[in-house]
Amino acid sequence: MYYPGDQVLIILPLQRSDGSAKDTTVPKITVLNAVDGSVTQASADMQVVAGSVYRYAWSTTGLSDGVYLAFASYIADGLSVQDQFLREIHIGDTRIPGPVALDATCAKDSTVAKAADVLNMANYVTPDNSELVQAIKAKLDSFPVAVGSEMTLQTVLALVTDVWNQALGSLIVNKTDGTLTALRTDQTELAKWNLQNSNSSSSRVRI
Repeated sequence: MYYPGDQVLIILPLQRSDGSAKDTTVPKITVLNAVDGSVTQASADMQVVAGSVYRYAWSTTGLSDGVYLAFASYIADGLSVQDQFLREIHIGDTRIPGPVALDATCAKDSTVAKAADVLNMANYVTPDNSELVQAIKAKLDSFPVAVGSEMTLQTVLALVTDVWNQALGSLIVNKTDGTLTALRTDQTELAKWNLQNSNSSSSRVRI
């Protein structure tokens, strides 16, 4: 398979059945676009390699992808040959249709086919240059080095809840038995004390 800019070597052997060289003129080569028939290389001389084997180095620079046909014209042993077909030349990815290439192992494993799934260097952003990564890092850096366990946090939460309930809950003094009861905001009992009075002081003792 060739790509625009490649040089295609076209060979034409002109030999008799016994291997001897034919008496021939210099073959002229013509290359046509197979789609529209336009001439991409008009009647150019081929160069002799050895005996009656000729070659032509065809440059594909500036050509578009597609199929091209090479023909040769010459006179050999007095016989005139006009536009002898030499070969079909494919330029670009024209041999394998797109749907076939997608499922072909050689295409799947090729560097070009996998480019869509590869992070290119031009699209790579280092962590130090990512605003999102830096914002997450700054937030994590603000956390304490030793974060308390969940059990500790639950204990602290329970104590804070008790303080909240004592501050906003009800206090009931039972004059009959001399007790003080603290109720949570949902009216369940939080704590209970005995009230003790003397001539010099008043106190409460947790029951």
